[in-house]
Amino acid sequence: MFEVQRVVKRRIEIVGLCLNVGEAQKISLADLAEEFHVDELTIKRDLKELRFVGIDIHSTKNFGVIVSTHVSHDKIKEILLHYAGIINYNNVYDKSTALLVEKKSASALNHFIRLQLCIENCCKAKIVYHHHNFETQERIVNPLLIFHSEGSWRLLTQEDGIVKQFHLDKISSVESTDQSFQRMSKEKFENLFKHSWGSWIGKDKFHVRLLFDKVWAERINQRMLVSDQKIINQPGGSILFEAEVNSLAEIASWIVSRGKGCTVLAPEELKEQVVKIAKDTLSNYKK
Repeated sequence: MFEVQRVVKRRIEIVGLCLNVGEAQKISLADLAEEFHVDELTIKRDLKELRFVGIDIHSTKNFGVIVSTHVSHDKIKEILLHYAGIINYNNVYDKSTALLVEKKSASALNHFIRLQLCIENCCKAKIVYHHHNFETQERIVNPLLIFHSEGSWRLLTQEDGIVKQFHLDKISSVESTDQSFQRMSKEKFENLFKHSWGSWIGKDKFHVRLLFDKVWAERINQRMLVSDQKIINQPGGSILFEAEVNSLAEIASWIVSRGKGCTVLAPEELKEQVVKIAKDTLSNYKK
């Protein structure tokens, strides 16, 4: 790991350790120096640099090193993503990345970079895309985001007001154009995945109600599956799960994959899809 990354990693870790610290858990400069195997002067420099980038962190007499001012969710997300990138720096194996490189070779990196530059410069990109039915299309897209979902790298785009996804391993060429596009507002962008159960982006809204038995309840209670989920404890340890989703197909497949212990209460259309998927799967094993 580069020295610059090592320093940034340490500073992020200092912030994380010192957030929400009470008097009983106070962390001193000496504690941090011992934790990171540096001297206290280095920790003081770290705190100064953190204040310079907007983190209100100080060493106090009564509470030790604390973050004095509330840190916004946006800032936490920014810091966490930066940290995730650093700690995965030496992780040379990621299945989806390995498969992409195996299939596309040097083009994997070339396409990634060309698309990212188009995203940053609000520049339309011309791509050649291979559909699952072997149809090849050349199209001009407004690239919004390269993201990882369900075991593959994907490109999020907007065309004529419609948001679409493309699998990077199905893109055979990428060219930047001299055409620009208007970047989507931050609020609208963040709402794209708000009701996504997996990676599907759509304008539909379905209110789903699921009943999880005690075994599944213990797992689901610890997870945040969608942003507006509601969990109601039921007698016997089961839970009632409610949420708004934008695709019944995704959640239907997810429910079937859970097996026993998850019952659809509503909507009726979701019940029908779950039953159909389960029956179709079982038909593969009928003699």
